[in-house]
Amino acid sequence: MPATKTTKTTKTKKTPAKEKPTVKKTTTKTETNVIRTAFRIDYPDTAAIVTHYSNLPIDNFLNAYGEGRLKDGILATSVGLTKVGDAAYSHDDVDHFAKMLIPARYIQAIWQFEDKNDEG
Repeated sequence: MPATKTTKTTKTKKTPAKEKPTVKKTTTKTETNVIRTAFRIDYPDTAAIVTHYSNLPIDNFLNAYGEGRLKDGILATSVGLTKVGDAAYSHDDVDHFAKMLIPARYIQAIWQFEDKNDEG
C-alpha cells in the first residue's frame, strides 16, 4: 500500500470587522447651488414678464449684462431649473442651474436675491 500524505488543516478564527462610525450627511447647499441673483425678462410679443433666478454673484451678473448691453449682444448666464428641467418661476422650485443665452436688451430688472425664509 502506498504511503499517503495527510495534511493537517487548521481553521483560523475570523475576527469581526470593525464597524465604521456613522457620519451624518448634512444637506447644505453648495456654493454653486445657491440663488444669488434674480432678474426679470420682458420678451417681445409676449404678455408675461418672467422672473428667473441665477447662481451668479450680482457683481458678475451686472458686469456681463453691462458688456452685453453695450454691444447689443447676448448674455450667457445660469438659470434655475426645476427637477423636471423646466424654468423655475418661483425660488422655491429651483433644483439646479443650467446655462442660458438671453439677449441683454430683454432684461428689464436685476436684483440681488435674499431668501427671507433661509436662516442658515
